[in-house]
Amino acid sequence: MAKTSTLTVRLAPELLEALEARAKRLGRSTSAEVVRLLSREMVVTTRAAKATRPRMRMFSQLEAPDVEDFAASRKAISKTIPRSVRASSEAL
Repeated sequence: MAKTSTLTVRLAPELLEALEARAKRLGRSTSAEVVRLLSREMVVTTRAAKATRPRMRMFSQLEAPDVEDFAASRKAISKTIPRSVRASSEAL
């Protein structure tokens, strides 16, 4: 594993609670979620600095979910669908 550094950050209690809840929901440690969010933001910032093709105007300010967030959402939604419905749709 790559060598890592330690960083101490002061957070408002509400922000820490939200971060811990998000990490738990996604099955990650709080530290891993902080690293993932920072990494994603750094990639977005780097991409934004490059010339990019403009998005559709009505969606330009929206952020698309990454694959992990999409998969977690899809899994959560799929669990709410009864097995009988899922089985009948697979037969189609």
